[in-house]
Amino acid sequence: MREHPRASAGFTLIEVLIAVVVLSVALAGMIPVLLHTVRANAFANMTSRAATYSQDKLEELRAVEFSAIEPGNDTPEGLFSRSWTVDDTCEICIPGIVVGIEVTTQWTDPRIGTTHRARYYTVQADVK
Repeated sequence: MREHPRASAGFTLIEVLIAVVVLSVALAGMIPVLLHTVRANAFANMTSRAATYSQDKLEELRAVEFSAIEPGNDTPEGLFSRSWTVDDTCEICIPGIVVGIEVTTQWTDPRIGTTHRARYYTVQADVK
């Protein structure tokens, strides 16, 4: 008489397939969260770069002789558009002595076509 072998300690094919289906449904539910995180990270990166370009230009303008500070614009990296203005009509400005400097760096999100900007403002005095 033949004895039947003991049941092995492994999983059956049905159990494995059910586990795969459950795991697939769980992962599919996480895809929108992952996509949102990637988009938010890309936006944060662009915002940080724009802020850095604005701050760099402010530092550059602070190092220039007071009488030589003039408005202008440029395009760092080609992705960003940066402009700066010099204003002597602000509340605390004194023409020829204290001026306001505003630097705006903007970029367009290629995915949705919206324009974003980082704007920084400082006041500089002619201290001799």
